[in-house]
Amino acid sequence: MLTGTEELIVHFRECDGDTLRLPFHIELEETASWDRSRTWVLTPASGDRLELRHDHREPDGTPSERTMYGGFTETPGTPERQDFVSVERTEESGFPRGWRIEVVPGERYTYGTTRRGEWSWRIDFDLSRPVPVPPAPWGH
Repeated sequence: MLTGTEELIVHFRECDGDTLRLPFHIELEETASWDRSRTWVLTPASGDRLELRHDHREPDGTPSERTMYGGFTETPGTPERQDFVSVERTEESGFPRGWRIEVVPGERYTYGTTRRGEWSWRIDFDLSRPVPVPPAPWGH
């Protein structure tokens, strides 16, 4: 169970052609280990849209039962902000749901979920303070 005091690291690890992979590492305080199961995958979609997928892995590298879910931008967005809509999550709830990514270069990277266009949950990563490069995420 997460307490909100864990160390969280986003690693701008891989940009291969048109694919950007950002592993998300979570320090598990109770076991003094790291959860390296999540990677955000960003790719171009049709037209000027982008696609966000959540690649979830087990410690042995195999795909988790729930993996590669995500959504698409509905507008071009900006270099600083992209909003992704989840058709599946929107249909379940009846109102727009998805994810948002914001970047303020050299200052912060923000990722979170949105509901009706507003943040419902978010994480702010401090880009002004370099950290040691973490190991590869599970499965990579």
